[in-house]
Amino acid sequence: MKRPKISRPQTIYGGIIYWFSIVATVVCTIGPVIVISFINNNIMNPHYLFSAIWKGKDAEVVWQVARGGFPGGHFWLHNLTMGDGFTQFGLVIG
Repeated sequence: MKRPKISRPQTIYGGIIYWFSIVATVVCTIGPVIVISFINNNIMNPHYLFSAIWKGKDAEVVWQVARGGFPGGHFWLHNLTMGDGFTQFGLVIG
């Protein structure tokens, strides 16, 4: 049985999505390394964040203690050079 021919637009779209996924994977792999390596260059201290998660604290409480409240859904745009902002960028790409 012959496979159907894939149209050019579908091939181009597939290639673009493929490479965006690869870039997102690399960014999301490097991001946590930056977060742990440069503790003071983060939106939120990762040590506090992880301990709060394991203690079962609510997200609103964690943001209130760490930053005085949630900075908004696109906080990474203004903090792209920070470790967690860079990681969020990778999630958005993916």
